[in-house]
Parts: sequence; structure tokens; C-alpha cells
Amino acid sequence: MLGYKYLLEFGNVYEVVLQVTLFCAVAYWASYIVYDQRRQFTVEASQFIDYYDMGERFIYVFTLLGVVGLLLVLKLFRFFALSKQATALWQTLIRATPDLIAFGIGFCVLICGFAFVATLLYGPTIESFHNLPSAFSSLLRFALGDFDYPELSRARPAVTGWFFALYIASIVLVGMNVLIAIVTMYFEEVNRSLATNDPWKAAVPSLDKMILHGIASATRSARGFCCQICNKPRLEQISLAAEVSTNPNGDRHSLVAISDQPKSAVGFESLLEQALDQAYEFHGEDLFECMDRLYKSASHN
Repeated sequence: MLGYKYLLEFGNVYEVVLQVTLFCAVAYWASYIVYDQRRQFTVEASQFIDYYDMGERFIYVFTLLGVVGLLLVLKLFRFFALSKQATALWQTLIRATPDLIAFGIGFCVLICGFAFVATLLYGPTIESFHNLPSAFSSLLRFALGDFDYPELSRARPAVTGWFFALYIASIVLVGMNVLIAIVTMYFEEVNRSLATNDPWKAAVPSLDKMILHGIASATRSARGFCCQICNKPRLEQISLAAEVSTNPNGDRHSLVAISDQPKSAVGFESLLEQALDQAYEFHGEDLFECMDRLYKSASHN
């Protein structure tokens, strides 16, 4: 009973498929390694030796390993849930699955109809339309731009224009836009849901933002260290020209300039006071970024 419930989860079924595929790949690889003909292979054989079975096992090994690699890459989406953007993308695909399946069925039925007509029109003269599966495959590639219109026109010049225009209008223009509309609708729905149901995720910085913030902080620290070395005499003059006092409220400090200090120090201290005020009033503002922006504006002036 517990095993049955375990397979009800899509993630568990995915893990089982991944492990079984990996086991099959390893088993085929082991059978290829211990194969007798592989160990007895020689280019100086005096008679024909059939290596088809050995080559088939070799192909199966790398085919299964390719499937395992694809499944491992898709498994990364589970860890992408740490990022709000990746979560929105994954949730959009999950919620849109029923509508996408219904759209895919209707889309395939419509292409089957065109494939049936194309088989009757071009089957006797064009090899890629000689039967229904080949015509279906060829029409799917039409949407990607893989078609030879002059060849179609030479085969049936009277109806090719109408057939091609009708196919492009119904499949490429209408069908693809309906697909985009379905995904866009669910993407907006997921974004609204994440904004209302999971507000804590908006306050938690994503991994990419944390990395960029770390790089920016390291850059500011290095730039500040270089400026401190280059402008050490000027900074000492400014620091000696200021003193710390307390506001009437008594809850925070401000810098009060001495009357005889340089004008540059007065401007710097006033900008620093503005930065402290903004950081105090707006809690979401980064103090270092605010001070850096004000210092740049003072340097330009």
C-alpha cells in the first residue's frame, strides 16, 4: 500500500524512471565491456566477423546516457525553486499542462487533416509526402521554415498557393498565437498567486540578486579603499572640521559643521546627513548605495 502511494507523486515516479534508466545504461555498458568479440577484435582477421551486436550495444549505451543527462538537467528545476522567477516558470508549466494537452491534441488533429490532403495532392510526385506519416512530419517542419515551395508549386501549381496560405494561416498564425496566449495567461495567474499567497518570498533575496549584491559590495569596498588612500589628507581635514552632536529628539546623531571649516566639508556633511535621513525614513533603502550615489553627485558638482 505504501509503495502504491509512493508512485502517486510525480517527483517519485520521476526519480524511479531516472534510476531505472541509469541502471540500464550501466548494465549495457558492462555487457559491452565483457563482450567476447570486443576483446578478440583485430584488424588482421582473415574472415568476416559480424560485429553488429557489439555495435548495437555501444549505441544503446550512449543513447541511454543521453537520456540520463537530459533527466538530470530537468531535475535541476526542483532546486531552481529557490529563485522566485524560476518558481514562476515551473508553476506556469504545471498549471498550463491540461490546457496545453488539449491544445496539442487539437493541433495534431488539424495537422493530420492537412497531412491527408497533402498526401493526396503531392504524394505521387514528392517523396516527402508519399504516405501519411511522412506528410505529417513534413508539415510539422513547415512551421519551422523547412519547406521547398518551388517544388510544391511545380507538382500542383493550381492549388499550392491556396493550400500553403491556408496552412500557414491556421497553423502558424492562429495555432502558435493560441499557444502563446495559454502560456501568458497562466504566467500572469502564477505571478498574482505568488504575490498574494507567498509574500515572504518577495522579502527574501534570490540567489542571483545575492551574488550581484556581493559583487557590488566588494566593488564599493575596493573603490572606497582606493579613494581613502588617494584622498587621505583631504579626509583628515574634513574629519577634523566636524564634530558629533545629538538632536533634540535624542534618538539619532547628526554631523554639525564648525563655522570655520572648508566649504567642501560642509557640502560633504550635508549630503551625509541627507543619506542618514533617507536611510532612517525608508527602511528598504540600502545606506551604502545611497551614500555612494550622493557622493558621486557631489563630486560632479
